[in-house]
Formats: sequence, structure tokens, C-alpha cells
Amino acid sequence: MRNPSLQTAKILSYVGAIWSIVVGALLTLSLIGAVVGVPIIIGGALLLKFRNATEEQFIEQRNTMLGWGIFFLIFTVVGGVLELVAYVMAGSADTEEFRAEHQKAQSADDFDDLERAAEMKEKGVLSETEYESLKERILRRHE
Repeated sequence: MRNPSLQTAKILSYVGAIWSIVVGALLTLSLIGAVVGVPIIIGGALLLKFRNATEEQFIEQRNTMLGWGIFFLIFTVVGGVLELVAYVMAGSADTEEFRAEHQKAQSADDFDDLERAAEMKEKGVLSETEYESLKERILRRHE
């Protein structure tokens, strides 16, 4: 499942992180700027890992984006604005509607998994015991 709002937020976060790394690198060219530039580069590098995060992981990292976004806002302006916009967009995606939609998709996946397991049992790939164990694990996901 792909949420367009979250995809946009991920892109904004990525661009904000890159911008902050570039500004941080430029700041390190002066002795005083190095004191601020190095933490900016570190923060930007930490935020780059969100690029490949799942939607759930991205939403869970909102507080990290907020902290670095405020820091970037003070020193890089553009990077901070982009991170704060990504923070807000990730928050708007973390709604009951999004969670219900995700649950529906998970249920469909579970049904597909059960169907595949039954087919494998019929073909003799899985024993009755293995099938029952697998079926129980799949059904337990919804408890």
C-alpha cells in the first residue's frame, strides 16, 4: 500500500536532509561554522535513512524529524522547513483512516497467505501439522 501523502513527505524529508548536509559542509569551511556544520551533517545523514523506511517506520520517526527540523530551521532554514513540512504530513497520515486502510490490506495479505498455505498442503508440500501451525500464526496476527 502506498500513501501518496507519505511518499511526498519522504521526498521532502530526503531533500531537506540533503540540503542540510550541503549547508553543513559549507559551514565547516570556517572554524566557527564547523561547530554547527558537523552536527548538521550528522543530522542530515541520520534523516537520509528514512528514505527507505516503510510507511509505519516513517510515521514512528516523526519526533526525530521534528527535533532535527527545528535544529535545521535555525541554521539552514530551507532544510528545517522541508523537515517540518514532512513532519506535519507524516502526522496527517497517522490517522484512524490510514490505520484502518493498512489493517484491510494486511487482512487481504493474510487471506492470500492462508490460501497459498492450503494449496501447498493439497500439493503435499506442507504436512497437516505444518499447515495448522502456519494457519495459527497467520490468524494470531489479528489478536
